Amino acid sequence: MQTLASAPAGASRVKPQQAVAVAPPTDPAAPRLDGVRVSIVLKWAGLGGAERQALVLARHLQESEGAVVEVRALSDADGRAAALFREAGIPWLARRSRWRGSRPRTVARLATATAALRRSRPDVLLPYCDVPNVVCGLIWRRVGARTCIWNQRDTLPFTLHESFVRRAIGATPVLVANSHHGADLLATRGAPRDRVRVIANGAALARARMPRGEWRRRLHVADDAVVVTALAHFYERKDHETLLGGWRRTLAEAGADRGRLTLVLAGRSEGRLQLLETLARDHGIYDRVRFVGDVEDVAGLLDASDVGVLCSSAEGCPNAVLEYMAAGLAVVGTDVVGIRGTLGDNGRPFLVPRADSEALGSTLALVCSDSALRDRLGKENRARQRALFSKEQMLEQTVLAILDGLGASALSRRARR
Repeated sequence: MQTLASAPAGASRVKPQQAVAVAPPTDPAAPRLDGVRVSIVLKWAGLGGAERQALVLARHLQESEGAVVEVRALSDADGRAAALFREAGIPWLARRSRWRGSRPRTVARLATATAALRRSRPDVLLPYCDVPNVVCGLIWRRVGARTCIWNQRDTLPFTLHESFVRRAIGATPVLVANSHHGADLLATRGAPRDRVRVIANGAALARARMPRGEWRRRLHVADDAVVVTALAHFYERKDHETLLGGWRRTLAEAGADRGRLTLVLAGRSEGRLQLLETLARDHGIYDRVRFVGDVEDVAGLLDASDVGVLCSSAEGCPNAVLEYMAAGLAVVGTDVVGIRGTLGDNGRPFLVPRADSEALGSTLALVCSDSALRDRLGKENRARQRALFSKEQMLEQTVLAILDGLGASALSRRARR
């Protein structure tokens, strides 16, 4: 494989693609991607927001659009995402690869990834997040794919060197972000802003496995208690420390009603569970917190909840907030651009500055104490989610992006003849 200093011809000179009209099938219900081979490229096997969105899309592409779908993971670890894709009949192929390191090592790993993906003979590469986006943007032509769809899912710093990121963005035919600020991030790395499509995440809650009453019994809370739930793996950027400090303030303001309030923390430990349990004990609130791990029955847990909270330092289009909205919950969170844009103007009064535990706690206390307010916010949130963040919209817009990418590649081939 050539080094990036001598990348494939044209890789850094891809011009902005105009949308290419694709003639609709005679039968409107006919699959539009019949036989098209799609390789979804993920970073790991853990189940987070990006993996949930990818699973929903993969099933739609395979079951409704006739595509042949597989997943290529850049980590060989097992996890819930791998299991769910396999249960859906979608092959999961993984190869261990560490992407931090020197530029020569990255180039060598790109060669290995190229060889692995080439064996799948994909028509479409569909990466999600940081490293997969950059890797696929750099190698899609060498893999033999007809197009590549970049999926920008957050606004976090890129893992790979800036030069790799910029070259990959310039070489990728179709750029997608799940938020306007995600699109702006790509623009700061050289992408013409009008080339970046914004396709918001779509909420896709499965049917609850356990009813509200059963969940509450397992949580050891009364039927009339107020349950506040945070769906967030225990990454540092999700800032559970501020959430626990805020919850101490909430309980203090609740006074005699303290025993009616319970905070549920649902997510993978990420090596931080013991630290957060210790912090809850130090705050004197451990009896009012439930650590429930990585929950499979998200819909059931949210049905048993009254308020959703996300205390994050940065978000794109947060899947947790969309799921709270779809479940009809009031939402409290940090005033970061991703959460603010998802909730809209009606939710702004219930967002607080990052790392401000006192403001977070007081806002939670207000919402927990007012059932009429929770009901109103929940109805408004559900209506907004259905109007702007539906699964159907996400699926249709993504299929159109794939069709445009394939159409552009066909147009390019004809022009070269």
